[in-house]
Amino acid sequence: MTIDLRRLRAKDVMHQDVQWAEAHENLRSAGRRMVTHGIRALLVPGDDPSDLPGIVTSKDIVNLLGSQDPAVLDDLQ
Repeated sequence: MTIDLRRLRAKDVMHQDVQWAEAHENLRSAGRRMVTHGIRALLVPGDDPSDLPGIVTSKDIVNLLGSQDPAVLDDLQ
């Protein structure tokens, strides 16, 4: 199957079952939700319903862990 990338649009590849992470949610919980849903990013809503200040990605979590002392990996379950 050949895909014509010139005609491919974001709506053709997007997930429609959007998942969210609350701003106060811990990263373990957010990471677990990504694994459960087979996704790599969660939207993070703001205080106002129309506010979307950011996303948290699996790469964000990996980069954070990688910036720590390697011993922190010993504590992961």
